[in-house]
Amino acid sequence: MRNKRFLSLALAACVAALSAGCVTFVDSYDNKKAEKGSSAETKKDTEKEETAPEGKPGRVTLHHAGDDDESKADKKETEGSTKEEKETRSVEDENESLGEKYRRLLKMSSDEAREYFDVKIDTTLTPKDFDEYLNDLFLDYVPRNYMDVQNYFKDPASAGVDLSEFGYDLGSVKKRYEPDKEYYDWQIEELKTMLAFDESMLDNRQQLVFDKLYYEDVFVLWESECINYVSAVSGNGGILPNIAMTFYEYRFYTEDDLKNYGKVLEYLPVIIREIPDSVREDVEKLGIYPSDECINNTISAITGLIDTDNNPFIDAYNEKVDGLGLQADIADSYKKQNESFYVNEVIPALTDTRDEIKGFLGKDPLGTPLCKNDAGYDYYELLAEMQVGALFDVNELFDLIDKDFKKNMQVEIDCINNDYYAYKDFFEGDPDLGKIEEMQPEDIIDLLKEEMTDEFPELDKTVTYDVTPLPKSLEIDGVLAYYNIPPLDASDVNIIRYNSSGIKNDTLEMYTSIAHEGYPGHMLYFNLMLENDSYNVEHVIYHLGVTEGWAVHAALLAVDRLDLSAGMKKLIKADKIANYEIISLADIACNGLGWSVERFEEYLYDIGIYTPGFAQSLYDMAIADPSGYLPYSAGYILVKQLFDELEEEGMDKKEMYERFCSIGPVSFNVLEKYMRKDI
Repeated sequence: MRNKRFLSLALAACVAALSAGCVTFVDSYDNKKAEKGSSAETKKDTEKEETAPEGKPGRVTLHHAGDDDESKADKKETEGSTKEEKETRSVEDENESLGEKYRRLLKMSSDEAREYFDVKIDTTLTPKDFDEYLNDLFLDYVPRNYMDVQNYFKDPASAGVDLSEFGYDLGSVKKRYEPDKEYYDWQIEELKTMLAFDESMLDNRQQLVFDKLYYEDVFVLWESECINYVSAVSGNGGILPNIAMTFYEYRFYTEDDLKNYGKVLEYLPVIIREIPDSVREDVEKLGIYPSDECINNTISAITGLIDTDNNPFIDAYNEKVDGLGLQADIADSYKKQNESFYVNEVIPALTDTRDEIKGFLGKDPLGTPLCKNDAGYDYYELLAEMQVGALFDVNELFDLIDKDFKKNMQVEIDCINNDYYAYKDFFEGDPDLGKIEEMQPEDIIDLLKEEMTDEFPELDKTVTYDVTPLPKSLEIDGVLAYYNIPPLDASDVNIIRYNSSGIKNDTLEMYTSIAHEGYPGHMLYFNLMLENDSYNVEHVIYHLGVTEGWAVHAALLAVDRLDLSAGMKKLIKADKIANYEIISLADIACNGLGWSVERFEEYLYDIGIYTPGFAQSLYDMAIADPSGYLPYSAGYILVKQLFDELEEEGMDKKEMYERFCSIGPVSFNVLEKYMRKDI
């Protein structure tokens, strides 16, 4: 679960500073911009929005290092293409973007897709053949390395996975700088294989998987045509925290797992030392440097991993070795080997990498929005589609979030204007939550399971859960907690980790984070999917918009169970969604529409916020983590809209939630179809 409670703090700051004249808080959308006072300082190079090449609205040519000042001066302002402009263009136009092309493919019926891809139905194929096809496809999808396979199986061999094919390497952080034609061609053949089945002959669950896979296959085709713009030092520390968490969560079931872990660990220094080279390649091939925020976050992550005190690679490893019950001398031998390799090989690699990436500081302090060149814009459209799982272009996505954000902002503004002191505790970050204040995370899950089964399905009584804090070295700013989806053959054990520093002295964040990750959030969702005879291949399809939208919805409904006034509950829910939405709007404006910081400041002013530096801080986050918050904002909005529609149609809420979870991760267009269809 990701969150930044910057919006309520910004609003509270507006109120606190009114008498001092430091900022202006706008309490009416109709106030004149002339009243807004001083503006935030912004980078001079971003003061103008730039014109896209002819025929490609909203995108601009890449400004490489070394371009002269005259070329900069030639660029003009734009706010991205309008929906009216897009509607006048033929989908077969040579200027059709990748996003337009693939949204068109995703809207096709299966018969239209067969015509497009030149496939005919094979009448000899049966539903049993489809089951066999799905099993083979799953085995193809399962990663052939010992680090990743544990996400799927405690015992891979028992599921038919050939362990002799497994490797120990961690891949590479270096990336391809051109479309992946080989992957594209392979995926075309895979898609044609599936389209040869007549889905009308399949049962409802098989039809669901057919539709899931069509969306997934087309999405992979889209991905293979894009250039990857995500840097190894992007976002919340980049690749290193993710790698570290993967090692931290590696499970030891037998002594063989210890041996495999050791062989995988040998590749860690290799991938760490690739990071500076990958940044240099991004500069050379794409003309972009990571922002100073990305670099500093990576430096901070490295610093935590260099510290041998409370180190997840040492302390957590030792604890898991002890849990295997090995002879003391054998266990000590493994521990010493692991610590020696980490201290003598991994830490020097981390230290050298930290020193090298420091050299990138100041090259492009604010970083480059993705839409500033064609390929980056295409990649952002891909990211947005992947994160949300719904067929929106960036303008439509902005409009969707903007409408809900203004509604939630009005709730907060009304609370401030009408009776600020009634909500003062919330805006100061300390609402009184009564008995919740003394509860541990496990107690919160138990309480919600007891109090919310009138609304949500129950968890199987055999499902157990372990809720523990992350080591300090793995705490990432902005990530409050996460849930580990259990292996398919060990589904009874569920693990939730939380960032104790991120929610220190914030009981409300602890409560909503645990509801989001546990019950009735992710833990309930994935366990209900497992209980409903889903195919294994469905567990390699993952759409964040649906899954995070569900978890946000679940956490907000948990707020209704708090012993607070109706007004306070409404404010808490509006603020939580608005926080996700405001960074998502900054993200789309920055990376998808090409708005300058000043243009976004004007947008904020028009809806009631004017705090110096606030727009720039949002842009810093957007450039560091493109599309990162879209599943939580747009995903929630679409989930809530669907539930409201189904309730209006008379569907029982508990039945509705059970069906939603049983469908599993899927794109919204497929979800809506099967929410109204028995599976």
